[in-house]
Amino acid sequence: MIQTSKNDLESHTTKTHTKDCKSLESKQTPSLLIPNVDEMHALIYEDLESISYGLSADFRTQNNTNLDSNACHVEQSETSRNLESPNCTAKNTLQLTDFLYLESINLSTINTSKLNTLSKVELQHFIKYELIESLAKILLDNTVITLQRNSISFTLSLKNTAQSKKEIPFILFSTLDSAQSYLRMSEAQKSMLASFEKPFISIQCKEVFTKEFGSNTIFAGLSCDIIVLLLLSYLQENHEISYLFYTPQVDFIESDSIKLDFNQQNSNKNPLESSTLLCYKDAYPYSYTDKAKMLESTYSVAEHIYLSHLQTHKNLSSLLKSNKAKSARFIPFLSTTHKSEFLIEKPQDTESSLQRILDISFSTDLYTHLETLHSYKNGDKLIANFTKANKDIVSQWNLTQDELEKLGLLNLITPSSVIRESKITTNLLDISLLIEQILGIESSVLEYANRCVRDRGPRIDYKLIRMGDSIVLDYARILRSVMSFQLAGVENELLCYGVIDSLAEFIGTLAGDMMLNYGIQEVFICGDLLLKQCFLDKIIKAIPKNMEVSFAKLGGTDYLDL
Repeated sequence: MIQTSKNDLESHTTKTHTKDCKSLESKQTPSLLIPNVDEMHALIYEDLESISYGLSADFRTQNNTNLDSNACHVEQSETSRNLESPNCTAKNTLQLTDFLYLESINLSTINTSKLNTLSKVELQHFIKYELIESLAKILLDNTVITLQRNSISFTLSLKNTAQSKKEIPFILFSTLDSAQSYLRMSEAQKSMLASFEKPFISIQCKEVFTKEFGSNTIFAGLSCDIIVLLLLSYLQENHEISYLFYTPQVDFIESDSIKLDFNQQNSNKNPLESSTLLCYKDAYPYSYTDKAKMLESTYSVAEHIYLSHLQTHKNLSSLLKSNKAKSARFIPFLSTTHKSEFLIEKPQDTESSLQRILDISFSTDLYTHLETLHSYKNGDKLIANFTKANKDIVSQWNLTQDELEKLGLLNLITPSSVIRESKITTNLLDISLLIEQILGIESSVLEYANRCVRDRGPRIDYKLIRMGDSIVLDYARILRSVMSFQLAGVENELLCYGVIDSLAEFIGTLAGDMMLNYGIQEVFICGDLLLKQCFLDKIIKAIPKNMEVSFAKLGGTDYLDL
């Protein structure tokens, strides 16, 4: 076998895992796990073949589920402090091969039989230059390569290989500076992205790069993989390529099946192994075994808030039970796929009681709301003026002759015979379907809102009205605001941002009413709308400051479609 000590490597890995470090607890805390990220970068980017560094440290963490910068504590041992002294001896010198163990290479350009004769320094030189250059050449020729790290297979590609346009791509950047060139990042996102655990973060692309990435939003990460870091460094320096698309393979090969000596012939490998160019192990403790594991380590980030994208709950009841109430709380649940809820939960001795304070139910047929709006004061004038200014858009609404006549638009728009599809929805976010028709946009309101670079949008009128014995939202009034601002020339991105911004303010106002009328001091916000950056940034500021805001800690913010 090659010079790398596999036993030493595995002992380092085992020690780091047995410390039971909670995810992201080392955020913004210097960590002495092997290998240290700064040390890896020095090994990769410095011309020196080795650097001096202390190997030993006691890594202790508090068993705390709160994700904050104080959750992980590091205490150096006496040995570690001695090793970091200026008198550190040569035997403490580290090299890439102290962190990396090559298991098998499947590259026709490399004669693997000679690798066993290389010294550590020669092997390090081979990895940093010959091996990486060969991988880069294949990647540039084929746009995709498959590697296997710590028994986990994954592909790296130059282009987005996702089958669906709705699928958000995972992208690894060479450096934080490179990521900032492509993405619109807050300080909280930068800090999270550069944390030791190297999670993926949901981040908005700068608009000029949206087509290049195939999405307005991506899951961005900085690699914790030595081979990938070296590859990105080579591509950046020689080809000005600073990112790669990352995809885990579901059916990865078990490590026992690929422990091959470099003298073994490639012809003995099975087809699955042959597609994997390189199999290796390293001492870094974080690996993504599949899409679920990646989503568990993928976050939407605001200041002091980190929300995982993995959802495991079967229903809303399961979500609430996993995040038990200690006292009465107001629960706004806003999901892109499930029924919206506005609840008051009061914990009892055995089981909490839930009271719905706002029932969401409306038609997705635009004409229904136009008819209501037409009956409002000056509503008929607004509809007429909007139609005169936007005949192309109104023509796409497929209004019948009878409907056009009732709205006073028959002389402006040609009647349509197309049968419209509509339904009664209980999801408040379906109001965006109506807004998209009014604005004549193909993408969703959320996508347009995410493109907005301003911090405040126009005020959209979310107002509650009494209808019989119930209190309901005035949906026609929301659409009236949208039509008015569109007529005033407000750009679609800013207008859509106002829709989300005003929704957050509406929830904040409702929370304040719960405090005044029911004495409720806590707001528990849930639903996957929280994972959308534009809403998350706004809702945490919209809740009254004298109320406690809490988020789901276990199992995600939403529940699954089963």
